[in-house]
Amino acid sequence: MIKRLIKGVLRRFLRLARRLKYQALSTNTWTGHAPKRYQPLLLAGLGTITFQTNVKIGLSSSPKFWSSECYIEARSTSAKVEIGQNTWINNGFSAISNSGSISIGQDCHIGHDVFIIDSDFHLLDPNKRNVDPGSQPVCIGNNVFIGSQVTILKNAHIGDGSVVAASAVVSGTFTARSLIAGNPARLIRTL
Repeated sequence: MIKRLIKGVLRRFLRLARRLKYQALSTNTWTGHAPKRYQPLLLAGLGTITFQTNVKIGLSSSPKFWSSECYIEARSTSAKVEIGQNTWINNGFSAISNSGSISIGQDCHIGHDVFIIDSDFHLLDPNKRNVDPGSQPVCIGNNVFIGSQVTILKNAHIGDGSVVAASAVVSGTFTARSLIAGNPARLIRTL
């Protein structure tokens, strides 16, 4: 009984220490409401990162709880990342907005190791690799379920109530209540 109590206190201390470490390492702050951070959150960049009410980050019973962090970057002053109320983000999440926007709706569930970007960050032409290719917005609707290890690329629009299967690579537009899967992702059926 005492051994179990000591382990519980130690786990809570380690969680707090990790959250404080990444908070100190962050170069950006959030606007709106403070998310509930079960896993460390690292914020970077010069842009705006906004959380609405009751956003939860991390899940102790999922993979990589102790070995990863949530990374959100709004790289330039014009970049924006917004996460809607009641959205729950699992471990190892990354979102990088170069100069555009990433918008995640309300009541979404996001699996572990999901990666969202609004830019290619460089051009394919070797002579132009240092030229900024610009950004195209990413918009994820309300009540969307995103499976584990999904990559969502620039100009992706996912409609309300959709499901994105694990390991999908998403670009393009999908209407509401779409079941999306594959690499490249395609519409499997309407829900």
